[in-house]
Amino acid sequence: MYLFYKPQFTAKFFSAIAPSGEAAFVSKTFQGRHERDTQITVTSGFLEKICEGDLILADMDCPHIETDVHRAGCISLMLPF
Repeated sequence: MYLFYKPQFTAKFFSAIAPSGEAAFVSKTFQGRHERDTQITVTSGFLEKICEGDLILADMDCPHIETDVHRAGCISLMLPF
């Protein structure tokens, strides 16, 4: 997607990194600023991949996923940055 107010193409994707540093999940690409981070988190399919007892770290841009994470039996921690 080309953005006229930003002379470049912009894309976003959701990724999850394991404690070992490996990529545990990478979503498909979404169209830049038109997709909200919270919407990408939900539609990426990540929440279907988590297992009971997992610890999910997220930044403050995704507070809504806390309910979904707890519903799956996982623990969530929102980072302050």
